Amino acid sequence: MNPGYELPATKPLNGFPRVAQKLASDPDKTTTIFRRFDRLSARNLILLEAELAELEERQDRLDEEDRKSSSEEARQCHTEWSTFEHLATGRDPKGNPTNPGQAGKLELALKIRAKIKEYHEALAVHQTLLNSKPPAATTIKGMREWFLDTHEAAVPQLWGASEKRFEDPYDLVALRVPADQDRLSESILNYCGGLFP
Repeated sequence: MNPGYELPATKPLNGFPRVAQKLASDPDKTTTIFRRFDRLSARNLILLEAELAELEERQDRLDEEDRKSSSEEARQCHTEWSTFEHLATGRDPKGNPTNPGQAGKLELALKIRAKIKEYHEALAVHQTLLNSKPPAATTIKGMREWFLDTHEAAVPQLWGASEKRFEDPYDLVALRVPADQDRLSESILNYCGGLFP
């Protein structure tokens, strides 16, 4: 094929394919703007926190029971992992735990481990998003106009709940915001704000 010849671009289907094509075809990728879903993220963190609080309370109750217990076995399980693991994972010929109490404690410990990992990862991701640079105001304006198709039939690219994609500019995150664009956009808005209602 002649290297100077380019095949004509095929027009993507309206909807998700067209929006994806728009974002992917942007050379500097400054239009890769997505919702953070701050309200949902906050709710998810609150729910994870509440789950962990319940697990913490269960752990504290079990610790208090063992503190009052005269069982040497219980004390050993708090000081030596191998003993705890051996007693907690022991099974009789029918597959039932030989020590249901310690088996339950191990199950709780593993549940806490998984849940706290999920919680910390969610916290870290949300923190990263909150510390990310916001999209330039001019980029949001241009993308909103394209998305809502304001220059043509006023038909949004996506329907349903996705139609509100650009409704709250404070809930948006840009995957790429060049520093020079930040300064340029700020200058344009400061000196030509009347042109961008």
